[in-house]
Amino acid sequence: MVKLQPKDEPTTAFYFKTMQDCAAFIYVFKDHWCNVEWNEPIERPDFFEMSRYQREVLNKDPKERAESNLSWGFNLDRKFNMGLNDNQNAFVSAMVGRMTV
Repeated sequence: MVKLQPKDEPTTAFYFKTMQDCAAFIYVFKDHWCNVEWNEPIERPDFFEMSRYQREVLNKDPKERAESNLSWGFNLDRKFNMGLNDNQNAFVSAMVGRMTV
């Protein structure tokens, strides 16, 4: 099992069956430009602190789980990081430059 926590929100945790599920979850946030900073995932045979709900969602698709948590991620991201990262700013500038030429 894998436990994933955001750096700026230590009371929040997401649990996954495999590291691949965890990576798919994280990718959805990155793909939507949601810049949540994550701690390194922790792998253990079991996490006894998991709630019943957290155990039930282990069987759900990690991409769907991430998509349903994007609003949470954007709220967390805006709380600590008020803008886009350098790569995202460069991409937006390039797109605007193409549209205005």
